[in-house]
Amino acid sequence: MKTNKAINIAFLVLSILLTLTSIAFIAFKIVSVIQEKQYKEEVTALLSVTDVDIPGASTDNQIKNAFLPFHIKRQNITKLALINFEQTPESVYNGLELQYLERKDTEGYRILAYRNDGYIDIYDDETLPLNPEEDFSVAGKELKEHVNTKMTNVRFEKDEQDNVHISFAFYDVLGRPINVTIDEGINSSSTPFNLLAPIGLSSENPKYFPLFWLYDFNFLRTKDLHCEISIDGKDIDPDPFPVPFPIQEQFRNFIRYTFDSRLYSIFDMSQTTLKEVRLNENNQYTPDDIVYQFNNEGELRYIKVDTTYITFEPSLSLMKAQNGAINITTEDGMGYIKGEFSLEQIDPSNVRFKCNFSGGWKANVHLLTHKIVVNDNSIFATWPKQYYYTLDINLDTKKADSNWENH
Repeated sequence: MKTNKAINIAFLVLSILLTLTSIAFIAFKIVSVIQEKQYKEEVTALLSVTDVDIPGASTDNQIKNAFLPFHIKRQNITKLALINFEQTPESVYNGLELQYLERKDTEGYRILAYRNDGYIDIYDDETLPLNPEEDFSVAGKELKEHVNTKMTNVRFEKDEQDNVHISFAFYDVLGRPINVTIDEGINSSSTPFNLLAPIGLSSENPKYFPLFWLYDFNFLRTKDLHCEISIDGKDIDPDPFPVPFPIQEQFRNFIRYTFDSRLYSIFDMSQTTLKEVRLNENNQYTPDDIVYQFNNEGELRYIKVDTTYITFEPSLSLMKAQNGAINITTEDGMGYIKGEFSLEQIDPSNVRFKCNFSGGWKANVHLLTHKIVVNDNSIFATWPKQYYYTLDINLDTKKADSNWENH
């Protein structure tokens, strides 16, 4: 009798657990549907600022010139893989990042080697001429060494079974051989997610806000994973996944990758004068297919680069004091960043623009495990809040002095 009673209690407990699990699953689905609806409504509201009246070439409302207080640069990193070994660093490095660059005239691989002293060394393939104008100020303590090197055994691709393969070999500035060979062998699919890379998190002297969208971002699976990393003949173990729980029933390594990355330098500090630009018939200035949209009063309404919008509400004017919202929103589900701006008239000749992305990044992910990784309190969502921008302009001399701070 006692045995039967124990079995009945066990079945009762199991039934309760299954019921609670089902309720929790249904509740999660309901919450997810509500969150998705709220997200779409918020994006629609944020992008409504971009619905401007295009004057047309034959109207009297067209303006010919406008002042451009800042600008955006599109960088050419199109895919990357990041391999950290911070828990077991070797004598110089604690991480390696393989990037693929597509420039107008050439393309090739780059390796960022993260140093234990906080700086980075950069190794460019022989196909990539060194560009002295490149800025690496958002990467920790900035650049230490930047050299061309011969890379061999380079591979970065995904096969038909959804397995990722990463390999490269080169010699560092100390003459030490570095070899990496990583192959997934799980032969099953994995749902990726979109991520805002926190590359500016530890920057000490940023020269711009690094908006680095990583589309279809993912972590390598540990099952049947072949991983060999060596520096100067010493084997290196990559860092494990921070939390030992599976994503989609697949345990992960902390090696992560994307085959679709887009990096933009927001409000680059290299511009030192207030630039007067010629607008087209739609009140737009469009260098390198980046759209700076002005309204009929010559005020900056929004900036569009690929699928990303930086919007001002109200439109930014340099001729009057203002307080408003500056938001970064995408058309393709990457999420959005909220902030605020102000324009202060210091005296009749000088104005000061300030902005801060105080709202952080709001992710748009669907799986519960992805929601845990990029929740609103994670570093992925909160690091933009640390960035503060100030731009001082003399309207008489057109001198512009800007500054980014990472608090």
